[in-house]
Amino acid sequence: MNAKHSLYTSRLVLLLAGAVLCVPALRAQDAWDGSRNVAGLATDEPDSKEAEACIFGKFTSGDFRTWSEGKTLWTAGAAAHAQTQLKDLVMTGSFGFMQEEGTQMMGSMFSKPGYYPIDVLEFTPGNKSRQTYDIAGGLAWKNRSRWIPGLNVRFQGINYAKRKDLRHTTYRQELEVTPSVLYRGDGWRLGATFVAGKSSEFVQAEQIGPASADTYYAFLDKGLRYGTYQAWDGSGIHLAEPGVDRLPVYELTQGLALQFSLDGKLFAQLEYLRSRGEAGEKGYTWFRFPRRHWAGQLQYNFYENDICHSIGLDYSWTDTRLNETILEKVTEGGVTTPSILGSNRVFADKTFEMSLVYKMERADGLSLNASLLIDRNNSLSTLMYPYMDLDGGTHLFFSLDSRIPLARRWELKAGFLVGGGSYSEQMSMAIAEPIGVSTTPFRLTDWFETEEEVADALRVQLSLALRYNLARLPLYIEAGFDGTRALEHQLAPGLYRQTSYLQIGYKF
Repeated sequence: MNAKHSLYTSRLVLLLAGAVLCVPALRAQDAWDGSRNVAGLATDEPDSKEAEACIFGKFTSGDFRTWSEGKTLWTAGAAAHAQTQLKDLVMTGSFGFMQEEGTQMMGSMFSKPGYYPIDVLEFTPGNKSRQTYDIAGGLAWKNRSRWIPGLNVRFQGINYAKRKDLRHTTYRQELEVTPSVLYRGDGWRLGATFVAGKSSEFVQAEQIGPASADTYYAFLDKGLRYGTYQAWDGSGIHLAEPGVDRLPVYELTQGLALQFSLDGKLFAQLEYLRSRGEAGEKGYTWFRFPRRHWAGQLQYNFYENDICHSIGLDYSWTDTRLNETILEKVTEGGVTTPSILGSNRVFADKTFEMSLVYKMERADGLSLNASLLIDRNNSLSTLMYPYMDLDGGTHLFFSLDSRIPLARRWELKAGFLVGGGSYSEQMSMAIAEPIGVSTTPFRLTDWFETEEEVADALRVQLSLALRYNLARLPLYIEAGFDGTRALEHQLAPGLYRQTSYLQIGYKF
């Protein structure tokens, strides 16, 4: 797994998500809207409701990408969300669907590369399709006491498929349940949320019809692109084990989040999550990966005439370990059962992120957001004793985006991002003297170096969008574009990547 590339990709996706999906811009003072606690949405305001729905289409192209990303990507989707404040209840809900079609895709067979500490890669360019379903709902009860209970449920399902040999189908599900409670004091609020979640994903591979090559190969990544490279149905890949015709992975997560706010100006949240994951089923447990995650948020709001200013500090720390089990197949009475003899730690990763954010929003709709993000990760591969590979990387990104109301119901969005990273690697042996080891751990070096270059390259990203709000209907039309230009490259296919989109939304 390339932890740095996964982090970089997720951060840029979050940066652009607000421009593509019809999610309303959050007011700076509504810090509870982005918290884990749905009960924090309860207010003393009279009955009110707001809702929005949209349909959108996107086109992405360009060669500043990794091999797991498509040369071109077509996307179409729809999304809707609503929030209602009643006398006794607060209700929220959202729904989304997205269909993606990519060309010349290979690499990861997982729907979210980098999410799990293992990965499976294939090497035949072809078209891939992905369908994503999202649904969420929340409820908070405003009663006569100072205590407000709430519950939020979120589900996501993904279908991912490739239609050219080596073919594969991937199915993913995520479910998260977060019961919460809020205590309303005199000018302050205190909340707590219990987090329980599960993610599961499995990959099924197959070869249909006459092969266009003698053998289709696959690679099982066990961290930092070290792993096993062999025929896709070999015993080291785990795609076609006897009795197990797929590679299943799941992760169970639980944790606690605490929130506090004071006078509508100061907001703080602290979260701790602990999870355990496994790869395998029916007694064949090939990998176990425990994970710990800390996250915190601090936000302060102050007001000046009709302008709201907000300064926020976010941080997170994640520790992931990957243990590979030692299995022995025992046959008794003609029945073969697996037995786990022990396990070896083959990979460890620690990632730290911190961002400083400033937001300004004016009553007439003008807004400005500026953020500075820094992250640091250290990854250690111990796949084969006595070799160790310690990789580290640091990234720094600065972004600035704005929303500017223009005359005659026009609205302009503009954004800018610049940043990059540095990378270091230290290969060593656990002992001072060699012990007669004649082989070294296998690494998919070309892939790894290309992904590192894409993650670390200094880049500039510009985005621009124009929205028109109709006069007699609460309807808007928005078209936008963002382009990323790397300032240098050697291994990546190109220097440029762009996304253009069109969306139509309705507010009611």
